[in-house]
Order: sequence, then structure tokens, then C-alpha cells
Amino acid sequence: MTGITIDDIERSERVRAVTDNFFFWQGRRFIALGLVLIVAAFATMEGVHEIVGNGALIASLIVATLASTLLGRRYRVEFGDVRPIPGSHATRARLKWMLVYPAMFGALALDLLYPLPLLVSGPVWAGGIYLFRRSTGGGRSHYLVLVFMLAAMVFAPVLIGSTSKHMVGLMFLLLGAGYAVCAWLDDCEMRSILRGA
Repeated sequence: MTGITIDDIERSERVRAVTDNFFFWQGRRFIALGLVLIVAAFATMEGVHEIVGNGALIASLIVATLASTLLGRRYRVEFGDVRPIPGSHATRARLKWMLVYPAMFGALALDLLYPLPLLVSGPVWAGGIYLFRRSTGGGRSHYLVLVFMLAAMVFAPVLIGSTSKHMVGLMFLLLGAGYAVCAWLDDCEMRSILRGA
């Protein structure tokens, strides 16, 4: 009879991290959310009519919601009904609603309402994404690239000679494209971990 190795324990911990946070690892569901952020960036650009921009944003949200629902059903067919451990994420839920989201949207409001020579939203949203990665099972080092790129945007207004208000659209463009790629890579990493289980 063979004993359990460190590799077996680490593999088991990775599988548990994925299954306990399975919703957040279903990357194909969230690719469309990245596309919504890209549409939001274009909708707020100068020269885009407000009604056209808002219409495109609402349409993209509807398409993303429908796509997520349909892909959620496909994940259920493929992997079954995977549920987290009851109550295991209560602290995460409280912290994200009481601290992380208010900080992210507060930074965004600051950048839009009080144009600064630094983009405050860049590092704050980078921190939010880093915390998302850590609190949903870790792994997924591809998020670290997006975190670094967003954090570095703090200096974009100074380098371009603009203000934070004018850089928000660029940040959402980067965030949308980066998030779409990260979501796709989440799905790839999830499948690799579960196949090796």
C-alpha cells in the first residue's frame, strides 16, 4: 500500500480551492463581462452620442447576461452541480460589499469628479482584482499581469499630459480586454486542475 505524498495533498488542496469557488472559475461565463467593459470604454469616449453609447452598453449587458446563463447550464451539464461549503465565504462577501467595492467605486468617482494628475482607480482596481484572485481559490497567475498593468496606470495622466478623468476610458478598455483573457485562462486552468484530480 502506498502512502499519500506531498504532491497528492497539494493536488487535493487545489481541487478543493477550485470546487469551493467553482462559480468564479467558470471563465467562459465571464468573457462577455470583459466585452461589456470594452463597450463601456467606447460608450464614454468623446464624440459618441449619449443615447448610442448607453444603448450599446445596455445591449451588451443583456447579451452578456444571456451568454452567462447559457454557459452556466453547459458547465452544469459538464461538471454537475458543484456547490461551495455552506457559510465558508461569509467573510469574503461582507468584505467585498463593505470595503472593496466602495473603495473601487469611490476611486472611480474621485477620478471622474475631481480630475487629478494621477489615476487613483488604477491601483485601487488592481488591488480589488488581486483580492478577488486570492479570495476565490488563488492560482491563476495570469491575473498578476492585469494587476500590474492596472496599478501602473496611476501615472498615465502625467505621462500623457492629461487628467484622471480622461484616462478612465483607457483603464476600462485595458480592464475589459485583460479580464476577457483572464476569464478564458481561468477556464483552461480549472479544466487542467480537475483533469489531474
